[in-house]
Amino acid sequence: MKKVVFEQLGNIVLTVILLIASCQTVAISKVSSSYESFSSEMNFNYTWFLFIVGIILFSLGRSFYAKKVGIEDGYNKKAGEFSAHDEREILVGAEAAKVTYRVLVYFLAIAFVGSMFASMFITSSTTLRIVPLIAIGSCLIITFLTYLVAWIILDNKI
Repeated sequence: MKKVVFEQLGNIVLTVILLIASCQTVAISKVSSSYESFSSEMNFNYTWFLFIVGIILFSLGRSFYAKKVGIEDGYNKKAGEFSAHDEREILVGAEAAKVTYRVLVYFLAIAFVGSMFASMFITSSTTLRIVPLIAIGSCLIITFLTYLVAWIILDNKI
């Protein structure tokens, strides 16, 4: 169970940092268009640096976990959260993936409809560009949390 908690918490933290960095980039970038020309200016801030550092640290943490801690847990760096020590863990992972898929479909539908309604009422172009990022990022975070919670519940049940 430790391997799934480790992987999913790492995924959630990286997704949150990516979401913040993306929203900040969109918010501070400038786009101007007219009939004659189009110009855009993208600015990347320090949160992208945090994201890159997070990826490096998580990759190093996965390597360390695979070599030192995950040996008795059946952790495989390539398989990540889908690593299985025995057949019961394969079953738990498959069932957790099914639950996650069902939840993801509902939340994607909600995000789609929510983005559609948000686009009708939001007048700021910057906010309108950020809403889909937040919707997709939230769906990713909910997906990781769902898999984590489903895996823990099913691990104790099966």
